[in-house]
Amino acid sequence: AETACIEAEARKASADDLLRQAAGRDLDAAAKEAEVELLESDLQAQELRIKELQAQLKRGNYRVERAKEMQAAEDRRKAADHAMQRQATKLQRAWRTKREDAQKRDRAALQIQFQARRWNRRRQGAARTIQQFWQNTNRMAG
Repeated sequence: AETACIEAEARKASADDLLRQAAGRDLDAAAKEAEVELLESDLQAQELRIKELQAQLKRGNYRVERAKEMQAAEDRRKAADHAMQRQATKLQRAWRTKREDAQKRDRAALQIQFQARRWNRRRQGAARTIQQFWQNTNRMAG
């Protein structure tokens, strides 16, 4: 009977030990489940952060693209303005040259008119002198 008692106590101790081990495993499992839940929530937070960073990167890339487009548009506008300025300068130069050529032609025409008038005055003066000579000669003869 003593051996049965000892065996029963040993079985009870073994059962208690098994229960403690099972309780320890349950605690470990509960701790691991809590850790899994924490890790899952951390993973979700990291995924959310990744999405936010990707969206921020996308916005940043959009801003960079937009800035490049704006710079390219500004460069095109400046190039067009510069081309227009060159064209305007070219037109002004051509206009100035035409005007100067026209002024030269006008001066030449005025010079010719002046010379022609002076020549006509001299010719008319010479004609008057000749006419007066002949009138004076005819008066004296007659």
